[in-house]
Amino acid sequence: MEWRGSQPWSERIAQLAIANSRRRTELKPSVSNHHNGAITSVTELYARYIDWAIENRPDDKWAKVLKDWQCPLSLFAMREPAVANDGRFYELKQIEAHNQRGIGCPGGLKSPVTQVPMSDNVTLCPTAKSQMQAWVEADIDGLTGTAAVAKLEETLGIEPGTDLSAEGTRGVHRYARGE
Repeated sequence: MEWRGSQPWSERIAQLAIANSRRRTELKPSVSNHHNGAITSVTELYARYIDWAIENRPDDKWAKVLKDWQCPLSLFAMREPAVANDGRFYELKQIEAHNQRGIGCPGGLKSPVTQVPMSDNVTLCPTAKSQMQAWVEADIDGLTGTAAVAKLEETLGIEPGTDLSAEGTRGVHRYARGE
């Protein structure tokens, strides 16, 4: 997963995402896996596992890559990675909320990380999302589908079949949810 070149791998993915912005495809459904009638959001489950790995395995060989998957605004793993005009990755809802607050401000919209002026263009990055999902599946011994969900629920201490969407999405601040 490490990019061999003069740029960090995340910057290279950002460039590719911007270049391919017209080709938006969803690689995996965000919601699947029916347990006792409840729906478990696989995307949310995978993101929570990444958050768990960052917190519980700080010396892991993947620690730097995992931290790159944290939104710099929420400090949680991204559920819907998006590349902003500043070339950085953000959780889609987080950067959209930032852009809404910044439009019309004196001095114009600025990057939340560098404070450099930027436009409000945001591009979803399914490549980053699929890399995150692939890492989780590899980290849990290559399990996929129902077996992966069961392993993640066990590891995270989540009751099987819990509808994570009913709990609200972690990593999305109240202002990004419109509260």
